[in-house]
Amino acid sequence: MEECFDGAAVKFKAKYVTKSNDLGGIPAGEGDEEDADAESVINLVDTYRLTALDEYKQKDWMVIVKEVMAGVMEKIKKEGTMDKDQMKAYKKGCVEFVNFIKSKYSEIQFYQGEIGDYEGIAQSFGYCLGENPEDPLEFSFYFFRGALVDEKC
Repeated sequence: MEECFDGAAVKFKAKYVTKSNDLGGIPAGEGDEEDADAESVINLVDTYRLTALDEYKQKDWMVIVKEVMAGVMEKIKKEGTMDKDQMKAYKKGCVEFVNFIKSKYSEIQFYQGEIGDYEGIAQSFGYCLGENPEDPLEFSFYFFRGALVDEKC
């Protein structure tokens, strides 16, 4: 995980992997080179059960993102985890992040997680972008930092 946009967003690297349905990774029979039921998945999408969303018109997305950010800002205020200067920097980072998404809008695939909302507004949006021209099977996923829930491993 890499924080970006002054801590307003986080970036995760993801890639296609082959997901096998074999138990214990042991082939079912002699001579089986590949699992017939294996499928290619994006590891981050599969692990966190993200769902690809249909394309949003940019103006519709802007309405949603403003509502999401209002919810995130309210959550941060209630938690009291940032002072005024940190909150100002976070807001600035959010604006930079939104502008980044807008600049790459046609290249981005939207994803949504199954957890969390603010008064019915889905907040766990992910923005997937292929940023590595040398490896088209590698992706960067961006999320608003304040909209994610930390998981303990």
